[in-house]
Amino acid sequence: MAEGRDVEELHKLSELYNAVRDDDLNKMGEILRSLPDDAVNWEIPDKGKTALHTAVTYGHKDIVKELVVQMSNEGLRMPDSDGYTALSKAAVLGNWQMVDCMLEKYSGLISIKHSTGNHLPVVMAIDFGQIEMARRLYYWPTPKEDLIPQNNDQEIRDHNGATLFTRAIYTGTLDIALDLIQHCPRLALALDKDDESPILALASMLHSVPSKTQLGFWKQCIYSCMRIPSVPLASNTDQTCLNIPNGEQHQNNQENHQNIISGMIEHPTRVNQIPGAALQMQRELQWFKAVEKIVDPKDKEKRNINEHFTPQELFTKNHENMMKEGEKWMKNTARSCTVVGALIVTIMFAVTFTIPGGNEQDTGLPIFLKKNSFRVFMISDALSFFLSSTSVLMFLGILTSRYTEDDFLEYLPRQMIIGLFTLFCSIATMMITFASALLIILHEQLRISIPLICLGGVPVILFLWIQFPILKDMIISTYGPSIFDRKRKLKL
Repeated sequence: MAEGRDVEELHKLSELYNAVRDDDLNKMGEILRSLPDDAVNWEIPDKGKTALHTAVTYGHKDIVKELVVQMSNEGLRMPDSDGYTALSKAAVLGNWQMVDCMLEKYSGLISIKHSTGNHLPVVMAIDFGQIEMARRLYYWPTPKEDLIPQNNDQEIRDHNGATLFTRAIYTGTLDIALDLIQHCPRLALALDKDDESPILALASMLHSVPSKTQLGFWKQCIYSCMRIPSVPLASNTDQTCLNIPNGEQHQNNQENHQNIISGMIEHPTRVNQIPGAALQMQRELQWFKAVEKIVDPKDKEKRNINEHFTPQELFTKNHENMMKEGEKWMKNTARSCTVVGALIVTIMFAVTFTIPGGNEQDTGLPIFLKKNSFRVFMISDALSFFLSSTSVLMFLGILTSRYTEDDFLEYLPRQMIIGLFTLFCSIATMMITFASALLIILHEQLRISIPLICLGGVPVILFLWIQFPILKDMIISTYGPSIFDRKRKLKL
């Protein structure tokens, strides 16, 4: 405090502030030597902060190190006029060298809270987006009890533990979240400073734990082979009872917990994880039809109070844009595949009358008529022609569809499934035709033909790589278990 200081001391403290601000280490040393020994801990008049706060604010690491060496623990604990200790100020600025310097001198600073907000430095760091700084503070070698109280109601009343928990979830710092739930399971349902619980934060962050269906083909294979061991929690986790104030908000949170745990409600953004607008529309229709089967029949024709819409009318109104996007997606996909299918039809039809190897002059029959490779050539050519013709017809059916709501439920996906499957098979048989033609032309010289045949398999693999995820999702979505059966399996 400035009270009790003489005019000369006040003047020198003002000069000290200027020296620290200007990063003048020598000038700072001269001024401190001319003042009493504990002057380094004094608050600078009219600034509301110590010299250390000033050095941290301006980012002068060397001055911070020098001041920390000379300051007492009480001086390091002092807050500025905004309630920040020098450590918490350095934490929110993300300067780990300064933080390390102060904690090595006095590790107790890590548990000193903001004087008005009552927040720990680690909570303030993660609140300001300083993720690595939050990790550094959280994993600093100090007993966890000094950071987050445990085994009593203090961590519930304090809000710091729950706030750190929710912020760790929102920022994707799941290592801290996992460590918190292991050390203090009670925090899962505690309320943070915004009256939100970590379990609700986790429920709203679906992208933090990606679904297998969001991954590529090879990543899905790896995902399926992974075995993650279960995490043992405290033995009394299931018996935890919370006594949290603010009863109305707590009751609302408990009701939301019950909804989430019982498995009714799907997050609104979850539909965006489904590839393709047509499949998104199909999923919405499946939900609507599934709910329609279990509600009271009289509710199907009831009109809402504000707009006087029936459920079907309201569904149609709310999904107009999704239907347009679904129609656009279907037509673009079908149009592209039609071009490919038509090209294969043309090629395979022409190949039928262009026999590789030529004909015998006497009989007019193909030279390799009795060879196995010739039989394979003709069979695969015919199959490719018929399959590609079928795929073209399926895609033409999609292009000429009426695109009503019910078409998205099964008709359009079924047409797309058949079209993609037959197109894939036609490409595969076309490559077989190509391979058998090579064997005929090269007189079955395997040393030359085998590498060329292997290259012919590249288009098949590429088509499978690009289109198989969509085809698989369509098959599962159209012919898999119903919506409620899927949810029940997930719950089990």
